[in-house]
Amino acid sequence: MEIKHKKVLTFDCYGTLIDWEQGIIESLKPILTAQNVKISDEEILFQFGQTEHIVQARSPKLLYNKVLEEVLYSIGDTYQFQPTHTQAQTFSSSIKNWLPFPDTVAALQKLENHFKLIIVSNVDNTSIAMTLPYLKVRFHRIITAQEIGAYKPDEKVFKFVFDKLSNEDISKQEILHVAESLFHDHVPAQKLHLDSIWINRRFNKSNSGATPGVDKSIITCSTFNSLIEFAEWVEKKLS
Repeated sequence: MEIKHKKVLTFDCYGTLIDWEQGIIESLKPILTAQNVKISDEEILFQFGQTEHIVQARSPKLLYNKVLEEVLYSIGDTYQFQPTHTQAQTFSSSIKNWLPFPDTVAALQKLENHFKLIIVSNVDNTSIAMTLPYLKVRFHRIITAQEIGAYKPDEKVFKFVFDKLSNEDISKQEILHVAESLFHDHVPAQKLHLDSIWINRRFNKSNSGATPGVDKSIITCSTFNSLIEFAEWVEKKLS
């Protein structure tokens, strides 16, 4: 993969640019505490990761804020409590409080000097609109699950991206996908022969957090432990 041949970087947003795991924990923990459920942060993430993709696969046109509600109800079933309507609404709207990783903005500002930046995200249009002001760069295009009617890892998502960019005379070979989730992003990217970069945000942790686990040995793309590390590598390569 030659970085100098790439014109576009497509980014997963939540988990790669936004610290969604911290957002999930901070949003769910008060609800669980109010329901007298005491579990670790890693268990919260595990329960989320076991449920979210199932809801999305079952109901691909369900808006992401409603997906979050369904995840909460499923966690309630697991721990034998019934979330209140207010708790469900609070969690479904919590994305507005999820913040970027400390390196995100500086990295994006470096990368926008070299590429068109595009977000490809498993959320709804309203949720992503609340996140964009945190990122402080101008994205060439925002593509959401709501627009596509499908959620990653469904290959329809990436095929939709290829189709949209082909209308701008941008080929798949000129796209580089940047993401944290092996399950949602890198496995389908490899199947479709889309070059990708793994931002391994959990490099110092042994499990897969808020996403289903994947055999890491099948992943062949280049890996960086932070977005800023990738951005600095790009600058060296293109200088």
